[in-house]
Amino acid sequence: MSDQGSGGYSRYTRPSNRSSDGNGNGGSGGFSALGALVPPQSIEAEQSTLGAMLLDRAAIEKAAEILEKEDFYRPAHQTLFEAVTALAQRDEPVDLITVQEELKNRDRLEAIGGLPYLTALFDTVPTAANVEYYAKIVEEKAILRRLIGAAQEIIGLARGEIADINEVIDQAERAVFNVSQQRTAQYFASLKTLLLSVYERTEQLSDLKQRISGLSTGIHDFDMITSGLQDTDMIIVAARPSMGKTSLCLSIAEHVALKEQKTVAIFSLEMSKEQLALRMLCSQAKVNAHRVRTGNLTETEWGEMAQVVQGMYEAPIFIDDATETSALTMRAKCRRLMAEHGLGLVVVDYLQLMRSHRRTENRVQEIGEIARGLKSLARELKVPVLALSQLSRAVENRENKRPMLSDLRECVVGSTRLVDAATGRLVPIREVRAGDRVLALGERQKLGAFDVRDVWSTGVKPVFTLTTRTGRTVTATANHPFLTAQGWRRLDELRPGDVLATALRLPEHGEERPERAELCRLLGYLVGDGTFQRHRAIGFCGSDRAVVADAARIVSCCFTGVVWRQKKAYGGYQEGDFTCVYENGYGKPFGNPLREWLREIGALGRKDRTKFVPDWVFEAGAAGAREFLAGYLSSDGCVKHTQGRGWFVHFDTVSRRLAEDVQMLLLRLGIIATVNGGFQSAKATQPIYRVS
Repeated sequence: MSDQGSGGYSRYTRPSNRSSDGNGNGGSGGFSALGALVPPQSIEAEQSTLGAMLLDRAAIEKAAEILEKEDFYRPAHQTLFEAVTALAQRDEPVDLITVQEELKNRDRLEAIGGLPYLTALFDTVPTAANVEYYAKIVEEKAILRRLIGAAQEIIGLARGEIADINEVIDQAERAVFNVSQQRTAQYFASLKTLLLSVYERTEQLSDLKQRISGLSTGIHDFDMITSGLQDTDMIIVAARPSMGKTSLCLSIAEHVALKEQKTVAIFSLEMSKEQLALRMLCSQAKVNAHRVRTGNLTETEWGEMAQVVQGMYEAPIFIDDATETSALTMRAKCRRLMAEHGLGLVVVDYLQLMRSHRRTENRVQEIGEIARGLKSLARELKVPVLALSQLSRAVENRENKRPMLSDLRECVVGSTRLVDAATGRLVPIREVRAGDRVLALGERQKLGAFDVRDVWSTGVKPVFTLTTRTGRTVTATANHPFLTAQGWRRLDELRPGDVLATALRLPEHGEERPERAELCRLLGYLVGDGTFQRHRAIGFCGSDRAVVADAARIVSCCFTGVVWRQKKAYGGYQEGDFTCVYENGYGKPFGNPLREWLREIGALGRKDRTKFVPDWVFEAGAAGAREFLAGYLSSDGCVKHTQGRGWFVHFDTVSRRLAEDVQMLLLRLGIIATVNGGFQSAKATQPIYRVS
């Protein structure tokens, strides 16, 4: 681009290293040439911003939030920006004709290039959707120009007479600080100013003799306690499902709109806008909603309906039922609504269904961002925000039925695993997303496959581990509910010896893949008596010749070129490895398909204490579970007969996760197994877990 051109990103020309300082002396580094450089600018971005503002009124609000008149490089563009924003502030139409008349009244039309230049701005911008992007470019260039100005001021200070170096440093810091200060929309307020404002407000309320200083909800007792809904507040309405949260907030919204004549914005993430309109209509007409849905109304009810429709027709209530709504989207919609109709109250139904505008793996950050966004919305628009939320089941089990703050957030730790009903895998709850299908407890206390409505993280908080006599463990917050013989009870209400409901057998789920049967049995062999670390051969050691032969057969059939190579035999044991060999019998250093398969399913590199049952087995269905357990039992299990107990089957392992996985596979087959807490002898370095 040309340095003197009127478009795009202008660049600097490199100043001479021997430029003059203005007095005939040679310069040092070209500081004196700083003012002669072309300042940072983007005429195209300025033209695009102004063109978008002329095309769409919403673009004016977006640009005005980012830019000021002085941010434009060309004086003509400063004049245009001032004229357009002046029209918008007076709520007058903004188009080619009105802007032309505004400039004529200011005697500035010809100074900006006349009507042809205004027309050209319309033609240069195809859409106003990118106005924020254009405005940010203009803002960045303006900041760079201010930085250059601050740098020139600092150079002047440094080259002048220095009486006090500390004073010069202070002035230099102030020059740079002023640049950042111009970007800050809000400054510190002195206490004396705030006290005067509070005193004047109190004086006004005293003169009015009103006990409600905020927005009335129509509920007298509530208003007497809270003095109404206060501006900038975010209020949470929390209760169990089907307790009337939506009905309560709709009643408040109707009162605010009809009685207080304030505009209400309702964001419904659960119900459609038609459903909400029907509920409000039935509420005002006092007509049964079922009769309205079926159209089975009496003449009197039809009259009531018609009268209510006429009364509510002009009610300033606006409903948005878009799903996946974020706080950022709500703020943008509320700004536009306030500019067009004003705004008195915002209702969000409900909090847990909101999404962050920026999807993150860490749901803690996402929830925090949503909460900050709603509070920021309330503060920015100076309106109360009413957010609905759900409570835990623990409320139902208290004698007084009184909710507590902790009921808003019941949770288990993110590593808690659920059964994916579609695949059969065990999935950590932190990886579960809305719409996934998992095994859960139904209304009739039967296990089944259910869709997940939502999952969110509630941050870091104290948790407790509950352990049953069968060795199952759950780590959860103190308020998490558990099903007992007496109904649902909180974790902190349970005592040792209490009976909890647990599954006797998992319902059918996932797919049956019998073609995986032999490979699942091979995995059972390898998990039991095999080694598959990263930089070692895939080894196996067994005392049962039939087991070793079966493992070798499966490998040779499923993995071309891989053979069993026995190294030694001692005390009835056979030890060897599965390796790829050349025709001359030497082993290949790489390219073992068995190793690559183990890597693919996530098993490669596991030591004894970190072994587990791969998802590949869980995805194979009941057939995969049977074959894996058969291989594991044959290689590392124990079946014995004792007097008094009869036949006894158990597995021993140093991997807690492997023990839990085996327990889950047995449960899928309808076999109840226990896992002990881990036995560790005086000489042992790690505990041994027994599945029996």
